[in-house]
Amino acid sequence: MKRRTRPPIAQDSIYRSVQSEIIEGSLGPGERLPSRLAIERNFGVSSVTVQRAFDRLIQDGFVEVRGPHGTFVSKTPSHLFRYAVAFPGPFEIPPRSQWFSALLQSSQMIELTLDRKITQYSEVDDHVMSAGLHNLVRDVSSRCLAGVILVGKHRLADQTLESICSSMPCVALGTHEQIGSLSRLIRVELGGAVGFLRRALEHLAKKKRHRVAMLTVSGAAVSRIDEFRCCARALGLETDPMWIHGVDPWHARWTANVLRLLFRRENPMIPDALIIDDDNLVDHACCGLVAAGVRVPADVEVVSHWNYPIEPPGRIPFIRLGYDSGAALLNCIGLIDKQNRGEETRDSIMLDAVFEWELEETQKRAAAQFANR
Repeated sequence: MKRRTRPPIAQDSIYRSVQSEIIEGSLGPGERLPSRLAIERNFGVSSVTVQRAFDRLIQDGFVEVRGPHGTFVSKTPSHLFRYAVAFPGPFEIPPRSQWFSALLQSSQMIELTLDRKITQYSEVDDHVMSAGLHNLVRDVSSRCLAGVILVGKHRLADQTLESICSSMPCVALGTHEQIGSLSRLIRVELGGAVGFLRRALEHLAKKKRHRVAMLTVSGAAVSRIDEFRCCARALGLETDPMWIHGVDPWHARWTANVLRLLFRRENPMIPDALIIDDDNLVDHACCGLVAAGVRVPADVEVVSHWNYPIEPPGRIPFIRLGYDSGAALLNCIGLIDKQNRGEETRDSIMLDAVFEWELEETQKRAAAQFANR
């Protein structure tokens, strides 16, 4: 005999009713919900149906059970304390982007130290219809998030992006592209290429270096190279087209060979300073410098872009200059919280590149701003 099952319509009604009261503030954090018996009678359903609806509310972070005392609204309900971090590509398949790794590590640190839940969604891309995109759209439509943080250059169709931004606050982190005039979309930019390059070159000038080489990614914009040469020239530093090289970060092992050629002792002119413009190249760059017999910093002062809090490889003593992923995420979360409270926010903010010796102060400042927001 076929077993009869009740359609999930009643479960959905209970779920939506309780969730709406929590989101609208009729039931505040820590407040006790009506008894399950009262809900059974109110909706005319069985205890099993109520239990299944409550299981969903628990799973989605809206309520919690406190033993015999009953069911209560979570002290950190999802619509106020859970944030989506959406990555444009997969982060499960190596080689993983150093930036992605830094953001994942920082997310875990924030969850451990603050009453915040951060959920990662990988390969959020309308062109491949991935599970990450499906899950993000589902959680946005279910109102299970406080807001969405889009990492890097997004791969969403205009309609999808508009749907997300019209449903909840949305922050674009680390992109310099024009995204349009979406009312709830805020940009958090990471200083731009010029900011990093200028600070790196100023440091090298103070160290009395004269000839600067640059290692960047293949396909780097011509404007990026032009800015490097222009800033170097303004600081009295010498550059040469033969000292500027690009390597595909997905095939970073070739970096070692490039640097072995660049720093061959037979070369008529050898740079005494090197800027590594992408931290995905650093590990192999260190191998190349060691193989070339270069002493760092005696022969060559090296400044590399870096995504904190990732630890450096430790082969050579290069200088790290870059962005604190934890501070960036705290800024994004703070902006989302402000929008949810109905406060005005700026359309965009710029985070500066910081040297490793400036990191502790930057972290203290970001934590203080978040605590006093």
